[in-house]
Amino acid sequence: MTQSNLLANSVAWLTLVSLFYLCPVAACLAQTETIPGKATSESPTFENLSISWPIQGDQNSDSQVAVRFKTKFDTEWKQGLPLIRVPAGSNCGFDWPNRHAGSLFGLEPNTHYEIELTLSDPDGGSGTQTISQSTKAYPVIAQDGISVTPENINKALAKLTPGQALVLDDGTYSDLNINRSGTSQLPVTIRAANPGSAIIRGDVYAIDQEHLQFVGLKVNGKIKLNQSNNILVHHCSITTERDGVVAYGERVSQLTITNNTIKGSTPWTEEALGNNGKNIGEGIVVTGPGHVIAHNHVEGFRDGISLVEDRGAFDQHSIDIYRNDIYRCADDGIEADFSKGNVRVYENRLTDCFMGISSQPSLGGPTYFIRNVLFNPLIQAFKLQRGSVGDICFHNTVVKNGDAFNVNTEATISRAWFANNLFIGGEPAKLNGFWSGENRSIYLPSAAPDCRFEFNGFGMHNSDQVKGVIGQNKFHTLSELQDLAQVSNAIQVDSGVFANRFELPMKPLNEHEAPTTFALKPNRSAAVDQGVHLPSINDQFHGDAPDLGAIEVESLTPRYGPLPNADTFLNQR
Repeated sequence: MTQSNLLANSVAWLTLVSLFYLCPVAACLAQTETIPGKATSESPTFENLSISWPIQGDQNSDSQVAVRFKTKFDTEWKQGLPLIRVPAGSNCGFDWPNRHAGSLFGLEPNTHYEIELTLSDPDGGSGTQTISQSTKAYPVIAQDGISVTPENINKALAKLTPGQALVLDDGTYSDLNINRSGTSQLPVTIRAANPGSAIIRGDVYAIDQEHLQFVGLKVNGKIKLNQSNNILVHHCSITTERDGVVAYGERVSQLTITNNTIKGSTPWTEEALGNNGKNIGEGIVVTGPGHVIAHNHVEGFRDGISLVEDRGAFDQHSIDIYRNDIYRCADDGIEADFSKGNVRVYENRLTDCFMGISSQPSLGGPTYFIRNVLFNPLIQAFKLQRGSVGDICFHNTVVKNGDAFNVNTEATISRAWFANNLFIGGEPAKLNGFWSGENRSIYLPSAAPDCRFEFNGFGMHNSDQVKGVIGQNKFHTLSELQDLAQVSNAIQVDSGVFANRFELPMKPLNEHEAPTTFALKPNRSAAVDQGVHLPSINDQFHGDAPDLGAIEVESLTPRYGPLPNADTFLNQR
């Protein structure tokens, strides 16, 4: 089967199963035609655009949407990843509509795009819609402003007007409470004259405000942004015994949290591990749409970067979490919980986390996890629990002890799509009452029949066995894994696929330094040229096909965490 046919079949498979066997035959037959609504693109970010196309009908879920896009300067259209079919559903008190949804990846900031969507349904309703949207421009930070000191800052704060910038001289300041907003064209800026030398001994508050910028501050406390929108937190250093940056409430949206170093007080010890462990704090926790959380170093928390769970979650969609460096989180490294579509977690590095990336649950999806590297996630690399629906995982690299790829839950995982990933496990371990597995390549007993696993590499660094469970199916050899209906083109790998030698996490409670890169051995790795082409995800592959894992041969490893020169991320004036 060709890669293009396999991609089409994969998208189709993800759309078929969940509703087909749940509705009466007569009703399904009567509503199989697709009735398209109006496609939209909301909450753009710097690098990506979200697409949602609501529909009615299509009860057999066999419609598909092809995507093309271009700028006004392009002479040819570029192919995007097909939209993901999202049948209507509900979970944990939240509902989501019947639709197709997806993202355009790797775009240029502040650029206008034309997007052509072509719907096809053999039962009727096919057609084309064209929409347009622009990516966001990077914020511009004022370099000039009013010089303030610890003695006069409160008077200056009381007189703030849109467009003003306060430049904090070196010194120690008490809590800052900002109760003035800017505008989209005239933001209010609070900036250190010398990054790291304006020290806030306490918290920074901006409650129910908008269009503010906090730049270069050293905060010994937290930054609290409840009910606020269009806030920039950039190049700050935060040390806290509680939370780092928090933003709760139904009005929160469009936060940009970039290039910060955020350190908590949770230790890397066995008694700290797990949801009931002796741990505290969220490095960054937000709700609402349109956020960008990028190039941060987050270390020593219960959870590193989180979306809000349960009834505190408000409209969590169109969010980018990328190129962060996350260390030693005693529960989850990244929590993408209660995502309502087009949440994109990509190119992050996670080291020494109890759980790697959580999606419990994804509310219909798509929730994307792309090109992340996870070194020593103790129990699970991906925590897809509470009936998660619509998790899309491409080109991730996992090196751990215990099961290579496991999800320990009784709640059904549905419509997940895993392609081009590398999973390497090892010796099992019991940690604070939790068990990391039994030397299995895959342990996914709750995977529904509509989950797909394509072009992935699995292996153990302490065993040559390939064994495990997917749904109701057990396998004991690689050939038995390859014969499963939900699996295609699985291969066996080991830690020898990597170009650089590094110490494997044989003792999971040690503190590990993250390997510099997870690049593959060129021409000699079993994982080279073993992937499937995914439009706009891996178009720049080298060789005959994309490589497995996060780092393509001859490609640069992303810069994780804060950039050496913070000004390279944002334009300045």
